[in-house]
Amino acid sequence: LNIIQDVSTKVISRNKGIGQLIDLDLPLQETKFIKSIIHLMGKLPRNPMSDNTNEFELGSRYIDPF
Repeated sequence: LNIIQDVSTKVISRNKGIGQLIDLDLPLQETKFIKSIIHLMGKLPRNPMSDNTNEFELGSRYIDPF
């Protein structure tokens, strides 16, 4: 999605990107995916993490279990 790229490259703010994602008119399954992306955008750090971060740390810190 271009909106995610724009947020990551700081073309638009995180809040504006979330607003644009909410405004999208999508089918139910895609809406669920967008809600997950919005949740991650709120939790993920704004700055890149160190190189020695492992997959388990990312999964346990930022992704909620189902």
